[in-house]
Amino acid sequence: MNEVPFQLLFETPTAVVRTAYLLATWAHRDQRRKHGAPYIEHPIAVAWIVTDMLGFDRYEITAAAFLHDVLEDTEVSDLSGFPARTIELVELLTKRPEKTDYWEAIWNDPDARLLKAADRIANLTDALLVDVSFRRRYARLTRRDMARWLAEPVIGPPLTAAVERCEHE
Repeated sequence: MNEVPFQLLFETPTAVVRTAYLLATWAHRDQRRKHGAPYIEHPIAVAWIVTDMLGFDRYEITAAAFLHDVLEDTEVSDLSGFPARTIELVELLTKRPEKTDYWEAIWNDPDARLLKAADRIANLTDALLVDVSFRRRYARLTRRDMARWLAEPVIGPPLTAAVERCEHE
């Protein structure tokens, strides 16, 4: 990994969340979303969905929201110093070829399920900014891969609304 150009701070919950945001911003610094926006907008959206839209404000989850794509999509490979729960959640959300139980493992952890739903809501929202065939295909994949989630009482309604927007807009 390239040297991180700032100090990682973990003394308080606020410092953990801020450090997660700074690390995600640095790690995704040269990446763009399909629609051209800076990639960091996606982890910010996921953190917002988790905390403001769904009402979960535990700092370990918010930090994981910022970091959820760091291990999978950047050169960052070490999250030591972050709370164990944050690291565990990021690991659960990181797709790897050897993970054959990816969806089941996430479903079995309520916090990971919440984060993955927020991630998918953010992705579906972004899909509205690209071509219609992609957004409809992504909505179909969501219905297939996350069928149980759509019926879940907390995350189901906003996830269903995001899927339906992609199917009909």
